[in-house]
Amino acid sequence: MNKVFCISLMMFPLLFCHAEILQVNTMDEVFRHFKDADSKTLAVFDVDMVLIQPKEPAFQMANIKRHSLICKRVMQNIPEEKRMIFLSLMTTSCDSVLLDSRLPDLLSQLNQNLIPAMALTANLTGKFGPIENMETWRVAGLRQLGIDFSKKPHRIENRLSFPTFHPIVCQWHRLHQGRGIRRIS
Repeated sequence: MNKVFCISLMMFPLLFCHAEILQVNTMDEVFRHFKDADSKTLAVFDVDMVLIQPKEPAFQMANIKRHSLICKRVMQNIPEEKRMIFLSLMTTSCDSVLLDSRLPDLLSQLNQNLIPAMALTANLTGKFGPIENMETWRVAGLRQLGIDFSKKPHRIENRLSFPTFHPIVCQWHRLHQGRGIRRIS
């Protein structure tokens, strides 16, 4: 009986939550969706091939799609346990570029409107080849391109990393208050 009560008590706040995941095909659609957003909106971005992409044309999404049969064959020939290493090598082998030059302005606008935002990546974390810390490396690379998730609305308290899920940076409410979560500096 105690367990049922505790679970019910924990689930009660979810009755007042609403979430909608929107898949968009162009950055113009992203800009339109955030035009009417407010501080109750949480903006979650994928970093790789959404915010930024490798500068090397061979690793850019348009060329990967154009040569999808070859790319699929290459990926199938890489053992599953090595695929994340391969994908991380793609992102670390060259500089990155913005997918849309308006992105830093959009993120700045979200910040001005007090809309919390976070970015996730499937990149490996920790030390990778000559890179001492992939999370710190990615954050620095984003900052060089004008994307800085440390500029946060006043109600966002922490920058968090959840290594199990491999995000590079998450800006989050003080939900966990840093317990059991490694902060990125």
